[in-house]
Amino acid sequence: MVAGNLHLLAEEEGLGCCWIGEAHNIFADPMVKKELGIPEKYALVAPLIIGHPAGKKSVTESPNKRKPFGIIFI
Repeated sequence: MVAGNLHLLAEEEGLGCCWIGEAHNIFADPMVKKELGIPEKYALVAPLIIGHPAGKKSVTESPNKRKPFGIIFI
């Protein structure tokens, strides 16, 4: 759920975002974890790549506008 929301927020800010599902196999390799400084006990859950897109994409406005984010304490 966090990855999905992060993806939506990135796109909303004009960034490109892609979930790389096959990365699980790469990051499960102990040699890769060691080289990247990832503790052995950690597991990759939802790898996302976020960055500036190379080109513009056409965006259609949704008729269902999202409400502004806010936290209400009761």
